[in-house]
Amino acid sequence: VIADAVKKEALVVEATRSHVAFFRDDDPKEKEAAYAFTLPQAVFRGDPALDPTIRELQTASGGEPEKPGLEPPTGSAYEIRYLKHGHLVQENYGKITTETAQSIAHELAPKSNIQSVVYEFPEFCVANAEGDKRAVDSGYYHFNFEELEARASSAS
Repeated sequence: VIADAVKKEALVVEATRSHVAFFRDDDPKEKEAAYAFTLPQAVFRGDPALDPTIRELQTASGGEPEKPGLEPPTGSAYEIRYLKHGHLVQENYGKITTETAQSIAHELAPKSNIQSVVYEFPEFCVANAEGDKRAVDSGYYHFNFEELEARASSAS
């Protein structure tokens, strides 16, 4: 997911080595996937692709490329990192702050979570896994993109 804070737009990119699909908020192509959970003015993803060409090739979330047709996604990547993600965005729609986004990330992060990044341009927060702790349990470090960019420019 790529977002532009100034234009207030976001874009989802799903890709394989030979195929790429783009989705914007309220994209009718998302609604073509029977298993999609869509919200107006919002985009989010887990592992299962919504593009049928990519989903046909996926083994993630119960995909079986050797069988013809699209399998509906299964498992935690679909149920938690996609559906639950959508429901949490819906619950907090219009009032998502950096802290809310971190809380959502905390609820969605698997045991293998090694990094969590939350953007609210120009601010962003990064958490990295520490020892046996998931990234979301290790604390976020706060950064300002514009300050980092200015420092990098003055150093060169």
